[in-house]
Amino acid sequence: MVERRASRQLLTARALSFLGLLLFAAAAWTQVKVEPGDALRLETDADPALCGVFRIQVGGSTLMPGIGPMDLAGLTLPQVQEVLKDRLVSAGYPKTATLQVRLVALPDMPVRFRGAVLRSGAVPFREGLRLSQVAALASPTEAADLQEVEITSAAGERVTVAFDPSDPTSGDPLLRPGDRVYFALRNRTSDVSVLGGVLKPGPIRFVPGLTVRSAIAYAGGLHPDAQMAAIVVEREGRLVSWVDWTAGDDAPLERGDVVKVPRKEEGPYVLVIGLVRREGRVSFRSGLTLTQAIRGAGGGLSNADLSRVQILRRINGNLKRFNFDLAKIDSGEVPDPELQMGDVVDVPVLIPKDGGG
Repeated sequence: MVERRASRQLLTARALSFLGLLLFAAAAWTQVKVEPGDALRLETDADPALCGVFRIQVGGSTLMPGIGPMDLAGLTLPQVQEVLKDRLVSAGYPKTATLQVRLVALPDMPVRFRGAVLRSGAVPFREGLRLSQVAALASPTEAADLQEVEITSAAGERVTVAFDPSDPTSGDPLLRPGDRVYFALRNRTSDVSVLGGVLKPGPIRFVPGLTVRSAIAYAGGLHPDAQMAAIVVEREGRLVSWVDWTAGDDAPLERGDVVKVPRKEEGPYVLVIGLVRREGRVSFRSGLTLTQAIRGAGGGLSNADLSRVQILRRINGNLKRFNFDLAKIDSGEVPDPELQMGDVVDVPVLIPKDGGG
């Protein structure tokens, strides 16, 4: 009798533990936010032609045949599902149609890294890639909490790793295509982070009216080796401002912003993202052109749409998009445009004309 009761208690504990895991997974699914570069698989019984895998472009939008362009970056998966459901109904499909959206990993997806680091960016995936190698590229700052490094898979599964750079055998997992590595700050309650070439890098408290200049002042001022003409502000992983300190520039900050002051050895850059072999930063120099930047990122992949390449540029605080067809540039029909510091080059995925995913 005692053994039977103990067995029932063990089974109950295991069932509760399994239920807890299911509830955790469900909660994680509702919290994962879609980011540029993610891949979404859409499945619906409304129309087989609508099903497929679609990439979120650098600007946060995606184009789904039969549904049209949508801005989805920053939304949770349930929110994406709601938006798609509304668009299907608006397009004339029945309200009773079922729809499911999930994140998926593609073999060509790079591993991205950001957070309390000197360098945010991406590295092409290769077999055997480990967290320690990404950390070496990212250069976590003293403000980074290496006991809580977050790794989120392309499917939205999140794990927290205690990483010790001095002990490569501990907390150094293998990474997968599409993984996102986030080096969190020690003080999670801080509202703004100032990293890189300042005297006291780390978190500072957000106050209304805070700007790049005042935040740097709170961080002890600029370091002697700061790249003063190339200060950037990132918001939710996206570049939103480029500040030239020497020209008297300034920019307002919001809660959660990250101010990055590169050191002189880092230099200015442009960002090439999307369907290229080495997604990430390309060193900027005067006269750098669009095709040169794409070659610097290893060139386009076989499924890249080189007829719809975009340059994203902030002009007077507004995001402007410029479209280019590389075939027309190669033939001399149109000139090869010169890039500016802070430009983002987006190489989108090729959408089959038959609407397939």
